[in-house]
Amino acid sequence: RLQSGGEYGQASTSLTIEPPRRNRETTEAVPIPSDTGQLTRPIPRQVTLFLQSTMVGRILFWSGFGFAVRFWQMGIEMRPFFNKESLWAYPAYMLGGGSFGYWLQGVDDKQTSILNERKSILLEKRARAAARKEEEEAAKA
Repeated sequence: RLQSGGEYGQASTSLTIEPPRRNRETTEAVPIPSDTGQLTRPIPRQVTLFLQSTMVGRILFWSGFGFAVRFWQMGIEMRPFFNKESLWAYPAYMLGGGSFGYWLQGVDDKQTSILNERKSILLEKRARAAARKEEEEAAKA
């Protein structure tokens, strides 16, 4: 939605980008109500169940990445991939990768909590501004 408030060449143009919402049954676009004060749409239950299992997914992914790094290293060195004497290194690399995934999940959780806190502060600020605006309009009338 493009809003313009003046003549050609003036800097009073503002651009607001809103993603289209889709109706699940008909897949037609549904407008986002602007008076709700929400920053985002509610998250469906299936997504929240997936988000709860992301720690396991991250640890497994980065453990697999550690395994792949060791496999690649053995390929670069042109050594046998599963030599009996150097087989202990695969779990060590996987442990390092899994530890990184665990750390990354902690960082993600901290950032998410900070963003949720800021979101609630913004929503409270918007509610106060809307109440103040209503009071000013009531005082004028």
